Amino acid sequence: MARKRDELTAAQTKRLTDLLARGRTIVDIAADLNARGATASRATIARRCREIRGRDERKRPPRKAAASPPAESTDLPSSDDDIHGASIETLRRWIKNADQVGEEALRERNMRAWGEAGRLVKSLLDEDRKRQAPPKADPNEDPDLRAIAIDVAKRLHDYVDKIATLRDQGVE
Repeated sequence: MARKRDELTAAQTKRLTDLLARGRTIVDIAADLNARGATASRATIARRCREIRGRDERKRPPRKAAASPPAESTDLPSSDDDIHGASIETLRRWIKNADQVGEEALRERNMRAWGEAGRLVKSLLDEDRKRQAPPKADPNEDPDLRAIAIDVAKRLHDYVDKIATLRDQGVE
């Protein structure tokens, strides 16, 4: 059985068009029209909105192809083995290039390429951090534990001597 095409009157269709032009949502339009006496369902109103706009918004546009890296940043590692065997200068160059690829993908709104570039940058930064020499310990920040141990032992002996002196004097 075919759909009834007269579910909305001409005045209701005009109101729908006006609300749609103002940027109102389908839920808002349906509530407004139903408050004014329309008997159409939200699905019918959504279908009419799509007809007025001239497109079916339920169909997604085709995805863009993966962002091609900029010409100057084509130098990227092809595998984790390349990352582990590279020099620090090469790692830093790859970090810069992968960051540029990620920025370009973000500008193009290619989230898949942006995520891949982010994971690559993280791997490269982790490898760079692992290869850097550990920071030298500052002797002022790390006190000499031997000197502390000698001081603690001296204080302990002083307390034991005081206790022994007090015991000899008969103080409990």
